[in-house]
Amino acid sequence: MPDITNLLTEDQIAKLHAGGYTTALMTAAISSSLPALYPAAAPFLSGVMTSFYGDLPSDSLARERKELSLLDRERCLIAILASQNDHGALAIHMYFALMEGLTSAEIAHILLLSGTYTGISHFSRGLFVEMMLLRKLAVIADGSGDKTPATVVPSLLKFFEPVLAP
Repeated sequence: MPDITNLLTEDQIAKLHAGGYTTALMTAAISSSLPALYPAAAPFLSGVMTSFYGDLPSDSLARERKELSLLDRERCLIAILASQNDHGALAIHMYFALMEGLTSAEIAHILLLSGTYTGISHFSRGLFVEMMLLRKLAVIADGSGDKTPATVVPSLLKFFEPVLAP
């Protein structure tokens, strides 16, 4: 099996960024997908998005923080979603984390820690989702199509739901 850190290159990540990735566009893409993923969240979506993706502190440990940084929140979400067999949402948050600077190796480490405490099957499924995500993102990065989150997020949801039904 290839090393997880080699499935999506820095060049391909740069292509995804150059294709129109921004944190704001990713947040908008997720918020448009949230009602489908979590119907109960629809009435509270504005509050969820403000509190979860509003003005967040830096990921730097140089100063005391009173709330999680964007990357820390993505790390937590990856660990939680890996234990829930929610493959589409897990893939979306791995994509978000990768685009914001987490490495595929750190994501694999989060999956290992999560699986250690929630069951090895969660680790193996999560690692499979990561492997499939990295391969899918490499195809998107090298392709000529739209690379904005508004296109990539629905594409990933469509790709993952039939592949890995819980």
